Amino acid sequence: GDRGQTVQALPSIIEGLLERGLELVTVGELAATAAPTDGA
Repeated sequence: GDRGQTVQALPSIIEGLLERGLELVTVGELAATAAPTDGA
């Protein structure tokens, strides 16, 4: 469907998250900091 409203809302959403002290990272950055698993 049309995601135009979602795209328009993103700057406000991101600003709100940053104001709450959250840090935005890429999936690659997140994966690099994830604890290794033993495959179980």
